Amino acid sequence: MNDHAAQVKHALSNPHDLCARLGLLDGRMGRDWRRQTGEGVTIRCPWHDEKTPSCSVTRGPDGTVRVHCFGCKATGDTFTLLAAVYHLDVRADFRAVVEAGCDLAGLPRPDWSADEVPIVRPAPARAPRAAERPDDGILDAVAGVLARRAPVTASREGMAYLRARGLDGGEALGWYVLPGDAMGREALRDAILAEIGSEDWRASGLAATEGPHAGDWSWVWRGPRLVIPWRAPDRAVQTLQGRYLGDCPKGAAKYAFPTERRPRWPYGCDAILHAPADATVALVEGAVDAASWNALARRHGVASLALGIPGVQGWRYSWLHFFRKRPCAIALDLDAAGETKAREIALEVRTVARKTDGVPDVRRHRPRTGKDWNDVLRAEVAA
Repeated sequence: MNDHAAQVKHALSNPHDLCARLGLLDGRMGRDWRRQTGEGVTIRCPWHDEKTPSCSVTRGPDGTVRVHCFGCKATGDTFTLLAAVYHLDVRADFRAVVEAGCDLAGLPRPDWSADEVPIVRPAPARAPRAAERPDDGILDAVAGVLARRAPVTASREGMAYLRARGLDGGEALGWYVLPGDAMGREALRDAILAEIGSEDWRASGLAATEGPHAGDWSWVWRGPRLVIPWRAPDRAVQTLQGRYLGDCPKGAAKYAFPTERRPRWPYGCDAILHAPADATVALVEGAVDAASWNALARRHGVASLALGIPGVQGWRYSWLHFFRKRPCAIALDLDAAGETKAREIALEVRTVARKTDGVPDVRRHRPRTGKDWNDVLRAEVAA
């Protein structure tokens, strides 16, 4: 095993910590994952679909992580687990797997000029989970129907919301609107059913499979909603976020994701990958703030793009690679939770950010007006 790979395995040798950094402990303890004696955990297998956790992640006799699924019998180590989460082939993409491990551990990426040839174990075949993994293409297909049938530009209510927020001249024009009237919602549902079929509609996390309307597979979301596409790095829509338009009634969530399909990538990551190398990457809370930050950057002629996380607790350590060798800004909301999390994330981002004279280029930006960046944008537009 080459030195870089050994360093990664040593740095990521705590099973619980590794699974937490990879987002494998995001679900409810006892249902989605369980603790074992010591540092070990049992998780839902990343290689096959299961409802009950059966994949054991422990520390082996050599002090590094070992993985064994009692369901599909898949086995592996740190790198096979990394490859499964990042959807890589542990043999063909081993260098990318090692680099992902370096980013996760806060280690410098290796110089491959030595042309080391690592010896690794083959990864078992990965079967996607329909309900947990938003990489099955279902929501991307739903988004295609919404783009054709329900663009925000065709909605008076949706455009009124964007104008009030100062977002009627940028990326938000590519969002959608779910109508509030029953007839409009049913027509849109029928168009989606015709496109993807009833099985995928029920698996989408958008269909109400329980309750009084379950037989009709109606929408699980209540009310008219602005629908925001969250994209993966390859631009495929990974999930959709519905923002209630108007006064949100009691019992309805103001912001909602499809059932069991929360974001696996930050909002805006698809644009970051194609941004100039000197463009600042800013971390903000949510898609609306990300669009607002980008609008402010355009107004002021600043080369910067925002990544939106789904709330301060939605941050994942594995997203650090979007900040690698770039100037960075931590621009979370101006509240107690945002301040606390900003300090924590800044320490992690410093390990990968661009350095100027040996000093990481990481700055904390706070809204000058109001609590968040949409408050700042609205104040500027109104001035």
